[in-house]
Amino acid sequence: MNPRLCAGMYNIMKANLNSNKKIWIAALLVLVLMISGSAAMARIDATPQQRQQLKTIAMQTRDTTRQKRDALRHARAELFKVYGDYNLDAHKAKVAIENIGKVQLDLLNLHLDNQIAIRNILNEDQFGQFVEMMRSNIHRGPGFHAFCMQEESPADMAPSKQLLDDIGVSQDQIRRIKGQLGSGQKKKVVLDKLRHDSAQLLDTYSKYNLDKAAAKKLIDNVHNYQVELSAVNFKRQQVIRSVLTQDQFQKLQQKLAERMHSMRHQWQEK
Repeated sequence: MNPRLCAGMYNIMKANLNSNKKIWIAALLVLVLMISGSAAMARIDATPQQRQQLKTIAMQTRDTTRQKRDALRHARAELFKVYGDYNLDAHKAKVAIENIGKVQLDLLNLHLDNQIAIRNILNEDQFGQFVEMMRSNIHRGPGFHAFCMQEESPADMAPSKQLLDDIGVSQDQIRRIKGQLGSGQKKKVVLDKLRHDSAQLLDTYSKYNLDKAAAKKLIDNVHNYQVELSAVNFKRQQVIRSVLTQDQFQKLQQKLAERMHSMRHQWQEK
């Protein structure tokens, strides 16, 4: 994701979620090593050898992350394609969901590996300087080479009553959808847990004496919540198709596509 798109996502997340930047770790995470060798890095009292070590790790991380990010983008594109068809192919959807989950877990573990590597290079004082430098960059915005959380797109969100009215869905159909999906409380609970453990994970990473066992447990929790969210979204896709006609569904897809186009336009203008 280029810096402008990332900045746009940051602003949308801040406005819609009312959450702080700690939530980013729930998905693609902030890979802090990417700024090695920059002017900001000069603020750390590190030796030339340490700077070179950090730069080497950053290059390795960049290459691995790019591969994972491409795989994640491909899996999400596949899932979006499956969800765009009225005749839902459950097998293809579950394969795509599993692929997304695998890459998300790989990225979480990659970030842990980076945290361990940083501590193998920097002493406690240097690490403190590094953390403060990263906090400073984050407070100014997402920063360069940062991977912000991929927040849900309109296709992942329950359609509003207004949207359903716009495509000609009857009140009886709306009641049936709500009856099967409920108030969305389950999803809210999972999201709250995801945000909480994501914040805890980031707090764990802010300490020089890294508790690896605690970090791994939190990674497992975060990943499990990601899987739960995918399951909730999949069920909603099934329910929508069980209530809407094919014509209504196609109109819904068109409305969602328009919203996504509008969001992309907003990101590009930031």
